[in-house]
Amino acid sequence: MMVRFMLKYRMNPGHIYTMRAYNKGQNVEYPAISKLAEYGKLGLNAISVAQLPQGSFRCTPEELKNQYYKPEKVENLVANIEQAYKEAVAQGMEHTFYIHAFDEIFAVSYKEEKAAILRDLAARIHKVAPKAKIECITEVMPELIGAVNIWCPSIRMMVNNTKSYQDRQKAGDELWLYTCLGVPDNSSNSAPSFVLEETAAAMRLIGWICYFYKAEDFLYYSIGNWSRNGNKGEKPYPATAWNMQHVNAYNGEANLIYPAEHYLMDPLSSVRMENLRDGFEDYEYFKLLADAFSKNGAKLSAAEKAEIKALLTMQGIIRSGMDYTDDSAKIIANREKMAMWIERLSK
Repeated sequence: MMVRFMLKYRMNPGHIYTMRAYNKGQNVEYPAISKLAEYGKLGLNAISVAQLPQGSFRCTPEELKNQYYKPEKVENLVANIEQAYKEAVAQGMEHTFYIHAFDEIFAVSYKEEKAAILRDLAARIHKVAPKAKIECITEVMPELIGAVNIWCPSIRMMVNNTKSYQDRQKAGDELWLYTCLGVPDNSSNSAPSFVLEETAAAMRLIGWICYFYKAEDFLYYSIGNWSRNGNKGEKPYPATAWNMQHVNAYNGEANLIYPAEHYLMDPLSSVRMENLRDGFEDYEYFKLLADAFSKNGAKLSAAEKAEIKALLTMQGIIRSGMDYTDDSAKIIANREKMAMWIERLSK
Protein backbone atom coordinates (compact mmCIF):
# COMPACT_ATOMS: atom_id res chain seq x y z
CA MET A 1 0.00 0.00 0.00
CA MET A 2 2.68 2.53 1.03
CA VAL A 3 4.84 1.63 -1.97
CA ARG A 4 2.08 2.51 -4.42
CA PHE A 5 1.24 5.66 -2.47
CA MET A 6 4.82 6.93 -2.73
CA LEU A 7 5.22 6.00 -6.38
CA LYS A 8 2.05 7.95 -7.13
CA TYR A 9 3.88 10.98 -5.78
CA ARG A 10 6.98 10.31 -7.92
CA MET A 11 8.92 9.04 -4.91
CA ASN A 12 10.95 5.84 -4.61
CA PRO A 13 10.03 3.96 -1.41
CA GLY A 14 12.78 2.69 0.85
CA HIS A 15 15.02 3.47 3.79
CA ILE A 16 18.52 4.84 3.21
CA TYR A 17 19.60 4.07 6.78
CA THR A 18 18.62 0.40 6.83
CA MET A 19 21.08 -1.91 8.64
CA ARG A 20 19.33 -5.22 7.94
CA ALA A 21 21.94 -6.34 5.42
CA TYR A 22 24.56 -6.65 8.18
CA ASN A 23 22.60 -9.52 9.76
CA LYS A 24 23.12 -13.00 8.36
CA GLY A 25 20.34 -14.06 6.02
CA GLN A 26 18.46 -10.76 6.20
CA ASN A 27 17.74 -8.45 3.32
CA VAL A 28 15.69 -5.50 2.22
CA GLU A 29 12.12 -5.84 3.48
CA TYR A 30 10.73 -2.61 2.05
CA PRO A 31 10.02 -2.48 -0.77
CA ALA A 32 10.01 -6.23 -1.38
CA ILE A 33 12.80 -7.27 -3.76
CA SER A 34 10.50 -9.93 -5.23
CA LYS A 35 8.18 -7.19 -6.53
CA LEU A 36 10.72 -4.87 -8.15
CA ALA A 37 9.53 -5.54 -11.69
CA GLU A 38 5.94 -4.83 -10.65
CA TYR A 39 6.97 -1.60 -8.95
CA GLY A 40 9.18 -0.67 -11.89
CA LYS A 41 6.06 -0.51 -14.06
CA LEU A 42 4.68 2.03 -11.59
CA GLY A 43 7.78 4.21 -11.82
CA LEU A 44 10.30 2.84 -9.31
CA ASN A 45 13.82 3.57 -10.56
CA ALA A 46 16.00 3.37 -7.45
CA ILE A 47 16.07 1.24 -4.29
CA SER A 48 18.42 1.57 -1.33
CA VAL A 49 19.52 -1.95 -0.43
CA ALA A 50 21.98 -1.05 2.34
CA GLN A 51 23.93 1.75 3.89
CA LEU A 52 27.61 2.07 4.65
CA PRO A 53 27.66 4.07 7.90
CA GLN A 54 30.59 6.31 8.68
CA GLY A 55 30.17 6.43 12.45
CA SER A 56 30.55 9.70 14.29
CA PHE A 57 32.21 12.59 12.50
CA ARG A 58 35.23 12.43 14.84
CA CYS A 59 35.72 8.68 15.21
CA THR A 60 39.03 7.19 14.12
CA PRO A 61 39.28 4.73 11.23
CA GLU A 62 39.91 1.90 13.72
CA GLU A 63 36.89 2.87 15.77
CA LEU A 64 34.82 2.89 12.57
CA LYS A 65 36.00 -0.59 11.58
CA ASN A 66 35.38 -2.00 15.04
CA GLN A 67 31.88 -0.54 15.20
CA TYR A 68 30.60 -1.41 11.74
CA TYR A 69 33.09 -3.27 9.59
CA LYS A 70 34.33 -6.31 11.42
CA PRO A 71 34.95 -9.17 8.92
CA GLU A 72 31.80 -11.10 9.86
CA LYS A 73 29.56 -8.06 9.38
CA VAL A 74 31.12 -7.22 6.02
CA GLU A 75 30.71 -10.81 4.87
CA ASN A 76 27.03 -10.72 5.82
CA LEU A 77 26.63 -7.40 4.02
CA VAL A 78 28.22 -8.61 0.79
CA ALA A 79 26.37 -11.95 0.84
CA ASN A 80 22.99 -10.30 1.40
CA ILE A 81 23.58 -7.73 -1.35
CA GLU A 82 24.63 -10.54 -3.70
CA GLN A 83 21.45 -12.51 -3.00
CA ALA A 84 19.21 -9.48 -3.46
CA TYR A 85 21.09 -8.55 -6.63
CA LYS A 86 20.47 -11.99 -8.13
CA GLU A 87 16.75 -11.56 -7.51
CA ALA A 88 16.86 -8.14 -9.16
CA VAL A 89 18.79 -9.48 -12.16
CA ALA A 90 16.11 -12.13 -12.68
CA GLN A 91 13.57 -9.29 -12.99
CA GLY A 92 15.76 -7.00 -15.11
CA MET A 93 15.86 -4.45 -12.25
CA GLU A 94 19.50 -4.58 -11.13
CA HIS A 95 20.04 -1.04 -12.44
CA THR A 96 17.85 0.27 -9.59
CA PHE A 97 20.22 -0.84 -6.79
CA TYR A 98 22.16 1.74 -4.81
CA ILE A 99 23.95 1.83 -1.47
CA HIS A 100 23.89 4.99 0.67
CA ALA A 101 27.50 5.44 1.77
CA PHE A 102 29.41 7.48 4.37
CA ASP A 103 26.90 10.29 4.83
CA GLU A 104 28.71 13.66 4.51
CA ILE A 105 32.20 12.15 4.50
CA PHE A 106 33.66 15.45 3.31
CA ALA A 107 33.06 16.93 6.79
CA VAL A 108 34.55 14.14 8.94
CA SER A 109 37.89 13.71 10.64
CA TYR A 110 40.35 11.30 8.98
CA LYS A 111 38.43 11.66 5.73
CA GLU A 112 41.24 10.34 3.52
CA GLU A 113 41.58 7.19 5.63
CA LYS A 114 37.82 6.71 5.72
CA ALA A 115 37.65 7.21 1.96
CA ALA A 116 40.08 4.28 1.64
CA ILE A 117 37.69 2.14 3.73
CA LEU A 118 34.82 3.16 1.47
CA ARG A 119 36.83 2.29 -1.64
CA ASP A 120 37.53 -1.21 -0.30
CA LEU A 121 33.86 -1.76 0.56
CA ALA A 122 32.74 -0.49 -2.84
CA ALA A 123 35.16 -2.84 -4.60
CA ARG A 124 33.81 -5.84 -2.67
CA ILE A 125 30.20 -4.88 -3.41
CA HIS A 126 30.87 -4.34 -7.11
CA LYS A 127 32.37 -7.82 -7.41
CA VAL A 128 29.02 -9.40 -6.53
CA ALA A 129 26.72 -6.61 -7.77
CA PRO A 130 28.50 -4.90 -10.68
CA LYS A 131 25.63 -2.57 -11.61
CA ALA A 132 24.81 -1.54 -8.05
CA LYS A 133 25.74 2.09 -7.44
CA ILE A 134 27.46 3.70 -4.49
CA GLU A 135 25.72 6.96 -3.59
CA CYS A 136 27.44 9.47 -1.34
CA ILE A 137 26.58 12.89 0.06
CA THR A 138 29.94 14.55 -0.41
CA GLU A 139 32.06 17.08 -2.18
CA VAL A 140 34.06 15.64 -5.07
CA MET A 141 37.05 14.11 -3.30
CA PRO A 142 39.82 12.67 -5.51
CA GLU A 143 40.00 9.68 -3.16
CA LEU A 144 36.39 8.76 -3.97
CA ILE A 145 36.56 8.97 -7.76
CA GLY A 146 36.03 5.47 -9.12
CA ALA A 147 34.35 4.26 -5.93
CA VAL A 148 31.34 6.60 -5.89
CA ASN A 149 28.90 6.28 -8.81
CA ILE A 150 26.29 8.76 -7.59
CA TRP A 151 27.39 12.14 -6.25
CA CYS A 152 24.69 13.65 -4.07
CA PRO A 153 25.51 17.20 -2.94
CA SER A 154 23.12 19.46 -1.12
CA ILE A 155 21.69 22.15 -3.36
CA ARG A 156 24.00 24.66 -1.68
CA MET A 157 27.03 22.43 -2.30
CA MET A 158 25.97 22.13 -5.94
CA VAL A 159 25.73 25.90 -6.33
CA ASN A 160 29.13 26.45 -4.72
CA ASN A 161 30.96 23.62 -6.55
CA THR A 162 29.06 23.31 -9.82
CA LYS A 163 32.01 22.54 -12.09
CA SER A 164 33.40 19.69 -10.00
CA TYR A 165 30.06 17.86 -10.09
CA GLN A 166 29.53 18.58 -13.78
CA ASP A 167 32.95 17.07 -14.44
CA ARG A 168 31.83 13.86 -12.77
CA GLN A 169 28.66 13.87 -14.87
CA LYS A 170 30.76 14.19 -18.02
CA ALA A 171 32.84 11.24 -16.81
CA GLY A 172 29.69 9.09 -16.67
CA ASP A 173 28.73 9.32 -12.98
CA GLU A 174 25.23 10.23 -11.84
CA LEU A 175 24.24 13.41 -10.03
CA TRP A 176 21.53 13.52 -7.39
CA LEU A 177 20.63 16.45 -5.13
CA TYR A 178 19.39 16.65 -1.57
CA THR A 179 18.44 19.14 1.11
CA CYS A 180 17.57 18.97 4.80
CA LEU A 181 17.32 21.22 7.85
CA GLY A 182 16.92 24.29 5.67
CA VAL A 183 15.46 27.58 6.82
CA PRO A 184 13.67 29.62 4.15
CA ASP A 185 14.48 33.28 3.64
CA ASN A 186 14.06 35.86 0.90
CA SER A 187 17.69 36.87 0.46
CA SER A 188 18.43 34.82 -2.69
CA ASN A 189 20.88 32.89 -0.51
CA SER A 190 18.77 29.94 0.54
CA ALA A 191 18.02 26.61 -1.11
CA PRO A 192 14.44 25.33 -0.90
CA SER A 193 13.66 23.55 2.35
CA PHE A 194 10.94 21.17 3.54
CA VAL A 195 9.77 23.10 6.59
CA LEU A 196 6.25 24.44 7.02
CA GLU A 197 7.37 28.03 6.57
CA GLU A 198 8.69 27.37 3.06
CA THR A 199 6.77 28.84 0.14
CA ALA A 200 4.71 26.67 -2.19
CA ALA A 201 6.76 27.95 -5.14
CA ALA A 202 10.07 26.91 -3.59
CA MET A 203 8.81 23.41 -2.87
CA ARG A 204 7.65 23.01 -6.45
CA LEU A 205 10.93 24.34 -7.82
CA ILE A 206 12.93 21.49 -6.27
CA GLY A 207 12.04 19.44 -9.35
CA TRP A 208 13.01 22.34 -11.59
CA ILE A 209 16.37 22.76 -9.84
CA CYS A 210 17.04 19.07 -10.41
CA TYR A 211 16.51 19.54 -14.13
CA PHE A 212 18.47 22.82 -14.13
CA TYR A 213 21.56 20.88 -13.02
CA LYS A 214 20.58 17.70 -14.94
CA ALA A 215 20.36 15.76 -11.67
CA GLU A 216 18.79 12.34 -12.16
CA ASP A 217 17.23 12.00 -8.72
CA PHE A 218 16.58 13.79 -5.44
CA LEU A 219 17.37 12.34 -2.01
CA TYR A 220 15.44 13.03 1.20
CA TYR A 221 15.79 10.95 4.32
CA SER A 222 12.20 10.72 5.58
CA ILE A 223 8.70 11.85 4.70
CA GLY A 224 6.89 10.47 7.76
CA ASN A 225 9.00 10.66 10.92
CA TRP A 226 6.41 10.83 13.67
CA SER A 227 8.86 10.11 16.50
CA ARG A 228 7.47 12.82 18.76
CA ASN A 229 3.91 11.60 18.48
CA GLY A 230 2.10 8.62 19.95
CA ASN A 231 4.20 8.55 23.11
CA LYS A 232 3.32 6.00 25.76
CA GLY A 233 0.47 7.17 27.93
CA GLU A 234 -0.71 9.83 25.46
CA LYS A 235 -4.09 9.75 23.81
CA PRO A 236 -3.80 9.53 20.04
CA TYR A 237 -4.29 12.51 17.76
CA PRO A 238 -6.51 14.53 17.69
CA ALA A 239 -6.97 14.20 21.46
CA THR A 240 -3.26 15.07 21.75
CA ALA A 241 -1.97 17.89 19.55
CA TRP A 242 0.18 16.78 16.61
CA ASN A 243 3.87 17.62 17.02
CA MET A 244 5.42 18.72 13.72
CA GLN A 245 8.98 18.96 15.04
CA HIS A 246 11.05 15.86 14.39
CA VAL A 247 14.09 18.14 14.86
CA ASN A 248 14.00 21.11 17.24
CA ALA A 249 13.18 24.44 15.54
CA TYR A 250 12.44 22.80 12.15
CA ASN A 251 8.68 22.67 11.78
CA GLY A 252 7.66 19.90 9.40
CA GLU A 253 11.15 18.56 8.74
CA ALA A 254 10.86 14.88 7.73
CA ASN A 255 7.07 15.18 7.98
CA LEU A 256 5.37 15.40 4.60
CA ILE A 257 2.53 13.00 5.39
CA TYR A 258 -0.01 12.60 8.19
CA PRO A 259 -1.72 9.50 9.57
CA ALA A 260 -5.08 8.56 8.11
CA GLU A 261 -8.12 7.69 10.17
CA HIS A 262 -7.31 3.98 9.94
CA TYR A 263 -3.96 2.22 9.56
CA LEU A 264 -5.17 0.33 6.48
CA MET A 265 -5.81 3.61 4.65
CA ASP A 266 -3.24 5.59 2.66
CA PRO A 267 -1.62 8.35 4.72
CA LEU A 268 -2.67 11.93 4.07
CA SER A 269 -0.32 14.03 1.99
CA SER A 270 0.58 17.60 2.90
CA VAL A 271 0.37 20.68 0.69
CA ARG A 272 4.18 20.57 0.61
CA MET A 273 4.14 17.02 -0.72
CA GLU A 274 1.60 17.95 -3.38
CA ASN A 275 3.80 20.83 -4.54
CA LEU A 276 6.87 18.63 -4.50
CA ARG A 277 5.07 16.06 -6.67
CA ASP A 278 3.99 18.81 -9.08
CA GLY A 279 7.60 19.89 -9.41
CA PHE A 280 8.72 16.34 -10.23
CA GLU A 281 6.00 16.16 -12.86
CA ASP A 282 7.31 19.45 -14.25
CA TYR A 283 10.72 17.74 -14.50
CA GLU A 284 9.05 15.17 -16.74
CA TYR A 285 7.66 18.03 -18.87
CA PHE A 286 11.17 19.42 -19.31
CA LYS A 287 12.37 16.00 -20.45
CA LEU A 288 9.47 15.57 -22.86
CA LEU A 289 9.97 19.02 -24.35
CA ALA A 290 13.74 18.61 -24.69
CA ASP A 291 13.29 15.26 -26.45
CA ALA A 292 10.57 16.58 -28.76
CA PHE A 293 12.60 19.70 -29.57
CA SER A 294 15.67 17.62 -30.36
CA LYS A 295 13.64 15.38 -32.67
CA ASN A 296 11.38 17.88 -34.43
CA GLY A 297 12.74 21.35 -33.67
CA ALA A 298 14.63 21.86 -36.94
CA LYS A 299 11.44 22.92 -38.75
CA LEU A 300 10.77 25.82 -36.35
CA SER A 301 11.55 29.47 -36.93
CA ALA A 302 14.44 31.17 -35.15
CA ALA A 303 12.00 32.95 -32.82
CA GLU A 304 10.23 29.71 -31.94
CA LYS A 305 13.52 27.96 -31.23
CA ALA A 306 14.54 30.85 -28.98
CA GLU A 307 11.26 30.60 -27.07
CA ILE A 308 11.72 26.88 -26.40
CA LYS A 309 15.33 27.36 -25.34
CA ALA A 310 14.19 30.05 -22.90
CA LEU A 311 11.64 27.62 -21.45
CA LEU A 312 14.17 24.81 -21.10
CA THR A 313 16.77 27.07 -19.45
CA MET A 314 14.10 28.52 -17.10
CA GLN A 315 14.89 32.12 -17.97
CA GLY A 316 13.36 34.49 -15.44
CA ILE A 317 12.63 31.63 -13.04
CA ILE A 318 15.86 29.97 -11.92
CA ARG A 319 19.32 31.50 -11.95
CA SER A 320 20.80 28.96 -9.52
CA GLY A 321 19.64 26.53 -6.85
CA MET A 322 19.66 29.41 -4.37
CA ASP A 323 18.41 32.17 -6.64
CA TYR A 324 14.93 31.68 -8.06
CA THR A 325 11.58 33.38 -8.41
CA ASP A 326 8.83 33.11 -5.84
CA ASP A 327 6.21 34.07 -8.42
CA SER A 328 3.85 31.13 -8.86
CA ALA A 329 2.21 32.78 -11.88
CA LYS A 330 5.51 32.67 -13.77
CA ILE A 331 5.98 29.00 -12.91
CA ILE A 332 2.47 28.07 -14.09
CA ALA A 333 2.87 30.13 -17.27
CA ASN A 334 6.16 28.39 -18.08
CA ARG A 335 4.55 24.98 -17.59
CA GLU A 336 1.56 25.86 -19.77
CA LYS A 337 3.87 26.99 -22.58
CA MET A 338 5.85 23.77 -22.26
CA ALA A 339 2.64 21.75 -22.53
CA MET A 340 1.66 23.63 -25.69
CA TRP A 341 5.04 23.01 -27.31
CA ILE A 342 5.10 19.32 -26.28
CA GLU A 343 1.76 18.81 -28.02
CA ARG A 344 2.78 20.77 -31.09
CA LEU A 345 6.13 19.05 -31.53
CA SER A 346 4.67 15.59 -30.92
CA LYS A 347 2.21 15.75 -33.82
